[in-house]
Amino acid sequence: MQAFDYNEGEGQDFRMILRRYEGMLAKGELQFLDLESFLRLLEHYEAQGKWEQAFLTLEHALRQHAFSGQLYLFGVQLSLEVDRLWEAERYLEQAKLYEPSSMEVRFFEVEILQQRGHYKQAYRLLEQIMTEAKGADRLEALLMQAVIHEQQERYDKSFELLAELLREDPHHELAYNRIWLAMELGELYTEGAELHQELTDLDPYAPWAWYNLGHAYKKMGLYEKALEAYDYAIVIAEKMEFAYRDYIPLLMHLKQLDRLAGVLADFEANFPQYPQDLGMWKGQLLQLQGQYAQAQQQFLSLLEEEKAPNTFYLLGVSYAAQGKWLAALDAFEQAFKLADYEERFLLAMAETHNQLNQEEAARNCFQQAAELAPHSPLVWRSYLEFLIDEGDYEQAWLALQSAQLESSSDVYDWVAVLLLWQLGQKQAASEQLIMALSTKAWSKHLLFELEPDMEKDEAFMSWWGSHLD
Repeated sequence: MQAFDYNEGEGQDFRMILRRYEGMLAKGELQFLDLESFLRLLEHYEAQGKWEQAFLTLEHALRQHAFSGQLYLFGVQLSLEVDRLWEAERYLEQAKLYEPSSMEVRFFEVEILQQRGHYKQAYRLLEQIMTEAKGADRLEALLMQAVIHEQQERYDKSFELLAELLREDPHHELAYNRIWLAMELGELYTEGAELHQELTDLDPYAPWAWYNLGHAYKKMGLYEKALEAYDYAIVIAEKMEFAYRDYIPLLMHLKQLDRLAGVLADFEANFPQYPQDLGMWKGQLLQLQGQYAQAQQQFLSLLEEEKAPNTFYLLGVSYAAQGKWLAALDAFEQAFKLADYEERFLLAMAETHNQLNQEEAARNCFQQAAELAPHSPLVWRSYLEFLIDEGDYEQAWLALQSAQLESSSDVYDWVAVLLLWQLGQKQAASEQLIMALSTKAWSKHLLFELEPDMEKDEAFMSWWGSHLD
């Protein structure tokens, strides 16, 4: 928790205090400073992350203001920020002597218990606090209770408390951050959408409510509603970077290119400090428009400034779209090396080797990807599709066994049906098909995505149809 905020802006008066203090330190002659000046110095060093200087200043302050509970509380805060729990406890014991009724003392006591993993004790203390806390203190207690539930993976309980908090204060940014996490980890997207719709009704100018609403809708597959929510978020708070970074990829996914171009122009106006990100998105827009040669030049230009793996990858995609397979392979290999061997770049290399009729190299890349990311259904599906396309059904069957051990995907049931048929095990194929149809009939189209030619196989289609009747 942040108990203090003495940073009133580093105006001329504060710069004079800072120069005077650091001048005294340089000379080794520390003269008297009032308590407020010390508190502002501490806030400055804390904000700068100059921890040694902050603790040294705290020592100097305590020599001159030995009975200040505020200084001891600041000591607790600094110690917690650098994970010195034992030191935080020492400062807290002193703070209790000088600020025995302070709510900050009690909140810090909760935080120390929480960081020690003593959740029951921390929660009991918060329940005591809640019997008398009002206003901002009550909201702080609710937030801390929610965090304790979150740390114990009780995301529904955390969500409920944060919802209560946000109904009281629909502009509490930290609560929005925490409830986003509860939605994500607890997969509470429907509940999240309902709550944040309620919050936007309570206050239509709460940008974080719109942002979280957009995230919930996106996860629910309600993309148009998600776009509308993100749009409201950035209209209300045009400097809301998070919203742009969710909004832009969703527009790309939905191929809403005119709208995307407008949002990119807004991002450029509001965030000129991110030329690489903007350049990447502009290149992707060119790709979506089918202008692969221009996209290629865009990514080459970006690589002159910074050799980033994702830029190499997108360059490779541009080359591949133009049939420049050797250039694409080189770009994907560069991405793979720079990204410390990420599996998605290996998959791109494998597909490119396949296009170059380099089947053995493609197979090696798929196998490496499976070793790097054994829990990824995407990797296994790509490898299985390659083996099926090669007609290597025995190896595909072995790969399927590994895939099912390491990961989970609806496609595996249909791969099993297809492979058993191709391996001539008709009875086993029938049993597998009956099981798949009983539990996953809605996904039966996946079999024909794996092997489109099966729709032209009369024997197979007759057998298939007999099971659908």
